[in-house]
Amino acid sequence: MFKQILLWSVLLISFNAKAISVTGNDSLSHKFNLAFSINQGSTGFGAELLSKPLKQFGFRIGHYTGTFVGTYYTIFDNKEILVDGKIKFSMSNLFLDYFPFKSNTFRISTGISFNQNKYQTTLSPGEAQKIGYIFYSPEKLGNVILIAKGNQFSPYLGIGFGNNKPKYRVGLGVDLGLFYQGKPNFTVIGNGSFKPSGTSENEQLLENAFRNFVVYPFANFSLRFRIKK
Repeated sequence: MFKQILLWSVLLISFNAKAISVTGNDSLSHKFNLAFSINQGSTGFGAELLSKPLKQFGFRIGHYTGTFVGTYYTIFDNKEILVDGKIKFSMSNLFLDYFPFKSNTFRISTGISFNQNKYQTTLSPGEAQKIGYIFYSPEKLGNVILIAKGNQFSPYLGIGFGNNKPKYRVGLGVDLGLFYQGKPNFTVIGNGSFKPSGTSENEQLLENAFRNFVVYPFANFSLRFRIKK
């Protein structure tokens, strides 16, 4: 009887040791899952380092940059105005991802961005104008430059598809969400005949007019490459 108990005890200890060894190796190999991605979306071109240290949780660290330019003409007070708009993106992001389903494809993301985005619009006369008996070219008339910036630190909330640890060497990812940038802060710079426009009163008028524009939409497509299995 004693020999049987001893035999079963040895077998049980051996089985538990193997189970602990397998579990330990699995958790260790899973802990260092790494991937990187190249991204293109509403904040420009970017790159990220991805990891998924836990079964349902992962994180991403990345940077996005880009410039969007648009030019058009409009009419104000029966005068042609040239509107030259430029958005310069520079965002460093830290995202935390939660995967609620076993498929590990759908995720809910939250995070923070160090936001250096700059929105600039230049308003210039589109044609020469007559003042008294003299015609002045648009260059001599000058322009007005409007510069808007949001909060430096912008919280993020969104959803997405794509595992931080691609099943194969290459995977895809999609993100849809919102950055909270806060009310924009305006700077108005007047040049030439428009120099009197650069006042704090005009800056306050613009901030009041755009006070509801507190979020920026984030739509992003990523191509992901697994670094370590």
